[in-house]
Amino acid sequence: MGGENLPYVLDYFIEVAKREGFWSEDLLEKIVKNHGSVHGIDQVPGYWQRVFVTSHGISPEWHVRMQAAFQESSDSAVSKTINLPSHATSKEVKEAYLLAFKLGCKGITVYRDGARPDQVMNVGESKKGEKKAESAAIATDEHILQPDQPLKVIAPRPRPEMMIGTTTRKRTSCGDLYLTVNQDEKGLPFEAFATMGKAGGCEGSFNEAIGRLISLCLRAGVTPRDIVKQLIGIRCDKPFGLGKEKVLSCSDAVAKIFNQAFENKVPEKRYPDPIAQVAQAAVIEEEIVQEKKIAFPCPDCGCELEFAEGCEKCHFCGYSRCY
Repeated sequence: MGGENLPYVLDYFIEVAKREGFWSEDLLEKIVKNHGSVHGIDQVPGYWQRVFVTSHGISPEWHVRMQAAFQESSDSAVSKTINLPSHATSKEVKEAYLLAFKLGCKGITVYRDGARPDQVMNVGESKKGEKKAESAAIATDEHILQPDQPLKVIAPRPRPEMMIGTTTRKRTSCGDLYLTVNQDEKGLPFEAFATMGKAGGCEGSFNEAIGRLISLCLRAGVTPRDIVKQLIGIRCDKPFGLGKEKVLSCSDAVAKIFNQAFENKVPEKRYPDPIAQVAQAAVIEEEIVQEKKIAFPCPDCGCELEFAEGCEKCHFCGYSRCY
């Protein structure tokens, strides 16, 4: 859990160890270092080593046979995970499936230890979790990956319990869009939540996804300008409004609100005049739109459309649509 190890042990084992007299304060530590098994620990009597066997101490064959024994007397499918050690081969997986079919199991699930980068339960010490905790760095706006630098894994900054932000409404063809932008202790954008005035539907889920991805990017150190650059100018089939207030899509609306939010939160020494702040936001928005050089395909022939005099025109097939 976030790199923290929470050891788990069978309560009955502790009870037996104390009753039989082989319990000690460091016994659990020895078991953890022994890959979570009592097998081979001299402190534990041989009889109890055979009783307290872990999942990896049982061969895949007998995992399957155990499932088949229950399946024989059950009409429904019996669910059991066939646990495999980290060094298990594809041949062993195949043998487990074929044996399950032969013994009449209705289904089978196998899992090889360490097959995923992170797993909820680990046998013994979770080395991967420790490495993740040690290497997780708090990303900031200064952590920008340069072209000549190797790609590094960036962990998002943790979220505080309470944050302060603003909510802005913008009308779109799908309804009113509300974007909440929360700031960190420096007044810079930290996360965003995008919701529609009407609940449910594809629009609501789509905007929720945009908000989550924006939040993840901000917490991972992506600059607000780069986020706006990716979203602004995206066009749907139902733009809303006219002129500078025209909203091309929900994504475009999110970008425009977000652009104003982060430009109005820059340090005062950059834009001391509030009017200059708004003007600068408009200039950046225009620069980004021009930089993207967005061109949309003609719905009839697929060729590039040209925007002129408020209309979309195709010079190849004659298609046109005005707003």
